[in-house]
Amino acid sequence: MINYILIILPQNFYDMKKNQIFLIIAMASFMIMVSCKQANTPSKQTNNDHLIMSILYHQRAAEYEALCYQSYNLAKQIIDEKIKANPKAKNLAIITDIDETVLDNSPYEASLVIKKYIFPDKWEEWTSLANAKPIPGAQDFFNYAASKGITIFYITNRGTNEKHATIENLKKYDFPFADSLHVMTKDSISSKEIRRNKVRENYNVILYIGDNLADFNDSYLKTSMDYRHQAALEQKDSFGTIYIVLPNAMYGEWESALYNYNYNQNIDSIRRSLLISF
Repeated sequence: MINYILIILPQNFYDMKKNQIFLIIAMASFMIMVSCKQANTPSKQTNNDHLIMSILYHQRAAEYEALCYQSYNLAKQIIDEKIKANPKAKNLAIITDIDETVLDNSPYEASLVIKKYIFPDKWEEWTSLANAKPIPGAQDFFNYAASKGITIFYITNRGTNEKHATIENLKKYDFPFADSLHVMTKDSISSKEIRRNKVRENYNVILYIGDNLADFNDSYLKTSMDYRHQAALEQKDSFGTIYIVLPNAMYGEWESALYNYNYNQNIDSIRRSLLISF
């Protein structure tokens, strides 16, 4: 994009001294260069190289796939055991997160590195494509659960304006219950508790699946690192029985807690200070 500047010369331009003429031309040239530079410089750019290894782990490591399969194999065992223990139970449901639990957004995370975007730049452009692939094991598990008469609710903090594309993305990979009733997006608050309670009004939720501990309850939402560790210890018997955690090293509440939810500081310095060495 080139910006054009109209230079209006004074009526006595040719009567002015040469140095005055030179000054006017020099100032005009400077203004043009600055204007062009501003027009061609991205409004936001940052170095996100710290994400490279975590993204590569998600995209290239067989260990990551194995952890996902392991999680969903365990989830299958849990619902089988619960149905066997109470075969006459009705209105059974599973509440699951979407991002990094059902759908893989690592291509978007890679764009943060390659194109130096700052989240949430281009996030809705990514979700509107409805091209996120399934997390390994997710597609088979949720269809299996549906075949057992279990209703699936997808509680996500994607915005309401992303709901249609999200449903289309789920439908593309034949996820069950991919509709406006069962895909519950964020309205105004990040907490999912109100939406979870709404499901629990009519359903017996036998399993929660997510990559962020706040996908399970609010004791992990916007709390300190120490508090999150303590909560995990207190709820240790819930993991692998009613809570299934998918791996996500790229982003999440865990990262925000490192910075005490304040990104307006030297983040790299904080990361380094929190490393445990010998």
